[in-house]
Amino acid sequence: MVASMFLFVVPNLLLLIISSVSYGPLWGSVISLIAVFISSSIAYMIGYSIGPVILRRLLKDKVRVKLTQLVRDYGVGAIILFRLSPVLSNEAISFIPAFLKMRYKRFILATLAGSAPIIGILAFSVGGDNFKPVLIWLSILSIAVYLLYLYIDIRRKRRRKSMA
Repeated sequence: MVASMFLFVVPNLLLLIISSVSYGPLWGSVISLIAVFISSSIAYMIGYSIGPVILRRLLKDKVRVKLTQLVRDYGVGAIILFRLSPVLSNEAISFIPAFLKMRYKRFILATLAGSAPIIGILAFSVGGDNFKPVLIWLSILSIAVYLLYLYIDIRRKRRRKSMA
């Protein structure tokens, strides 16, 4: 799992499925969740240490400040969405919050909150006829939930502005 962070040709989803097939749904889920925790923590540490240098070289100060604010506002929700959705890339979502100095505890809790359901669902649906529809519906549901979250947050901010 740690190696797959750097080998973008090996999707985490495939490793989760292999783990569930090899060790069964329960132990495959436990092993996968531990692997996600370890690999995400390593990616976070790497991103946290090299992030400022990379960001200063790639982004202007104004853009960097805006991105930092977006991570503060939507970072946890975005991490959960990326972890929940089997079709979105999980690798980059471990580095970006660290680049922008999101606190580790928030990052890892959001990572585990988004990863645990997808790991469990995948582990117990692998091998069945409903595996493909489960992936499709889970992807649609995770994106819909995140869009609802954004909609509610934007309305809440507008209300706060109008009251001020």
